[in-house]
Amino acid sequence: MKVVRQSMFAMLILAACSPLFAQVTIHFDDFPYQIGSVLTRGYGMNVIAAGQAAENMTWDYSTIPDAFTSTESFVNPVGQPGAETFPNATLAMTQAYDGEIGSVVYYQHMNNNIMLVGFVLISGENAYPVPVDANGPRLNFPMTYGDEWNDVTSVEFGEDTQIDSTHFIVDAWGVMTDVSGTYNCLRIRMNNIHTTLPDNEVETKIRYMWVAQDYGEICLIESNDNETDPNFNTGDFERISDIQGWVNVREFGADLANDFVLTQVYPNPFNPTSTVRVSLPQTAELTVSVFNTTGQEVALLAKKLFNAGTHTFTLDGSSLTTGMYFVHVNASGHTSQVQKVILIR
Repeated sequence: MKVVRQSMFAMLILAACSPLFAQVTIHFDDFPYQIGSVLTRGYGMNVIAAGQAAENMTWDYSTIPDAFTSTESFVNPVGQPGAETFPNATLAMTQAYDGEIGSVVYYQHMNNNIMLVGFVLISGENAYPVPVDANGPRLNFPMTYGDEWNDVTSVEFGEDTQIDSTHFIVDAWGVMTDVSGTYNCLRIRMNNIHTTLPDNEVETKIRYMWVAQDYGEICLIESNDNETDPNFNTGDFERISDIQGWVNVREFGADLANDFVLTQVYPNPFNPTSTVRVSLPQTAELTVSVFNTTGQEVALLAKKLFNAGTHTFTLDGSSLTTGMYFVHVNASGHTSQVQKVILIR
């Protein structure tokens, strides 16, 4: 249950960048979770400290081994165990240990953010849905050093009500090196109070989450129970050890000046709109179009000359039917790139 709860409340919301010399800002579309993405999440106990709160920090957890791992797969929520309990869910994540699915987490895309709506615990052939009452998304965007906010979520476990009240503060930024790469990051400190009713049992924890440009969450360290020292020396950790199944900057090489980049389409799945972001190293004739599975062009988002820089386009699926589509981007003199997207109504 501890692993499920950690995953449920801390993984909403994973990535290879050069050394950092300037402030970092994280946007919602830096979290490229989409149908088809597969992550390997590693877990460990009694690891080294999280370090000080400061600017331009460096962290290196690349030598810490995983005690065990889970496989997380982002899938269409339709047909997943307990999905009927969460009719508004637009994305689901299955979490498997040793090849067996132990839980399914359900999310809903809302206003350029993503909200946890519930999860399902699986035991044998039985599925136990657990709705989550959240007062909003766990993370605020855009996010930068010094930001603070609060969050309260509650869930019902049998006769108990479990309430998590968390104060978030972005207390550091810098470069993180882990087993999966080196990333430009923000670090979020989470002061958590976990209350179980009706017995009014209270447990406090301090968590640190590292979030990276283009990849989202990459590492989480959690203190022992009832820790009050933010500079605690030992704690448990979760981290993303391997990433598969989505398009990201690394797939196009580290030197972005030599090519244009179609970053992810977010949200994906979407209803009814999504945002397409394209980065150009130089002025180019840019064509952004959308095709259905039969090869028919159903939307033309752009076809003109654009200056160097990052450009965003809105994909409006109001007139389209539920299903799979392909966003096709071509810049003059460069290879075309294609991203699969899902419209769910």
